Order: sequence, then structure tokens, then C-alpha cells
Amino acid sequence: MNKLFFSFYAGLFLCASALAETSMEIEVGPGYGLNGNPNSMRYEFQLETDVSEDWEVDVFQRVAKPVGYAKWDQKTEFGIKRSWEMPFFRLAFGRNSELDKAYNYYNLMPGVAFKLSPDWTMKLAYRYIHSVPSESETTISRTYRTAFEYRLDKKNKLKLKWDHERREMNEFAFGWAYSF
Repeated sequence: MNKLFFSFYAGLFLCASALAETSMEIEVGPGYGLNGNPNSMRYEFQLETDVSEDWEVDVFQRVAKPVGYAKWDQKTEFGIKRSWEMPFFRLAFGRNSELDKAYNYYNLMPGVAFKLSPDWTMKLAYRYIHSVPSESETTISRTYRTAFEYRLDKKNKLKLKWDHERREMNEFAFGWAYSF
């Protein structure tokens, strides 16, 4: 993927994080590789910042250790999200290195968020991940995501995510987010 593109997102993220609320999130959970076999565990680190009331930019790094492979899988993604009253839409570009295969991709994620109570939020989303046109024309994933967020206080949130794919693979992740 073009280094200029990554530089643009890095600059946007750094400028926005100096002026707006930024949160750091750490997730852990079991994961699946391209071959459908479970990875022993996956770890994700994400930074997210509000550009304005309805716009967010984020970057995340995810690593997983597939069973039987010496190398760690890595995924890096830069995204921008627009929220309205209930619906939201996220567009992201990333690089995935998994099971000795590497490719660039884009991720489209429309969804809705429901406020269940002042502290509980539920998000339902559809994720469409596809390799970029210059790569192979193979669809990577179509995933339905259900996420619950519980706000502990003004700065801390607990998260539970469940990604269920059309290939009947399920990924669960537990996370903690801290805003600063």
C-alpha cells in the first residue's frame, strides 16, 4: 500500500489526537486464520480519536499465533468512522500478513448502535473486507459483528465483541478501553 496514504492517516491521527478525546483499547480473544483453523490467541491494540462530534479516526495492530506456524500473523488497519443518531459507517484500509500470505485490503462496515441504558451500548454491524484492486480479486470476509460496551466511568469501558462469519467461524474478544 502507498506510503503516502499511511503518512496521511498518521498525520491526521496525530493532529486530531492532540486536539480531541483519544482512547486506547486492548483486546484479547481466540482467532481464526485463512485456513479456518483456530489460532491459539489473538491480541489487538487500538487507538481511536474523535476528529469532531460525529467523526473518528483509528488505527489498530492485531497479532495472532497460528497453531503449527513459527511466525506471528499481523494485521494493521487505518480507518475513519462517521456516526449519525443511530447508524454509523466505517471505511478502513489495511495490510494483513497471515499464514505466509500478505495482502492489502479495504474494509466497509455499516452498522447501528443502540443505547440500552446510560452505561450499556449494543452495536450491530456488517463488515465487508476485500483485497484492494491491485491485489488478487478474492473476497476476504463477510462478517456480522455484535458488540457490547459497558462504561465503567468517564474514562474506562469494557467491551465484548463477537464476529460471526458466513463460514461459521466465530471470534470472540474481550477488551478494555481507556480515554485520555
